[in-house]
Amino acid sequence: MNFRLFSWLLLPVLALLAVMIPAALGKCRFFEADAASADLSFMKKTLENGVFYAVTVPAAGAYEVVPALAEQPGTLETLETFIERENPLAAINGGFFDPANGKAVSYVTLDGLSWDDPALNEGLTGNTNLKPYMAQFFNRSEFRRYICNGGIRYDITSHDTPVPDHCTLASALGAGPLLSPEYRAREEAFTDYDDAGKMIRDSIGTVRPNARSAVGITGNGDIILAMMAMKPGEKTSGVTLEQMRDMMTEAGAVRVLSLDGGSSSGIHFRGNTFYGKFSDDGAPVKRPLRSILMVQPKE
Repeated sequence: MNFRLFSWLLLPVLALLAVMIPAALGKCRFFEADAASADLSFMKKTLENGVFYAVTVPAAGAYEVVPALAEQPGTLETLETFIERENPLAAINGGFFDPANGKAVSYVTLDGLSWDDPALNEGLTGNTNLKPYMAQFFNRSEFRRYICNGGIRYDITSHDTPVPDHCTLASALGAGPLLSPEYRAREEAFTDYDDAGKMIRDSIGTVRPNARSAVGITGNGDIILAMMAMKPGEKTSGVTLEQMRDMMTEAGAVRVLSLDGGSSSGIHFRGNTFYGKFSDDGAPVKRPLRSILMVQPKE
């Protein structure tokens, strides 16, 4: 997804596309695992408007979910390149980036240290149109991994949220908007409405069906990495952000963060990689990324 915060969209067209998603989509039971490896479960479910993929990482299992970055600052790598280097059990595309300069538009923390900071992206901070929104832009939600009394704990919370007592922040990956328990499209995707409640700005296409990626945390602490892929040749397939939230909620997630979507969408499990969008000739779009979330054995 090209993260152009204030590119205006044709709202009547978006509304028409949103209506085309089947109402029955949210009624499917998604987590009937088709394959499993040790504690990890993998699911692929073909639906009318695309294919839903998900990897579940049990909290009590032998694995953890951590971010990874392209090797050099200001560079991008395909999901396949990440996988070749990191050799994860599973992976999904991560946070936002500036395709013009390869720099971060989302925070990333690795091994307790800040590695990607959007405040250092001059393409972002130098945009005078965004200055009124910088405070909320720099406080969007992120997926966090804490070390608390020697154990791992995950959370999805705003960037400025203090680290809990007796915990250290081991890693974090920013994205957004938060989808659940609160839908923060206005605060984190900068949607806007007129006095009559009509949407007048939807810069990242929150109501347009598209390929979507998300990370969720269940009530018992399991992690769900999920992607909804579009159908090749069908440009109105996929789901809206709210529909992605509903799918993740039905899968058991109580906290859900939207990751970068659209052409960035991709998910990997045990040697198989699946992509969210396709070119006109049906080939998967393998867009270079700044970051991913990956599953690896606990250290």
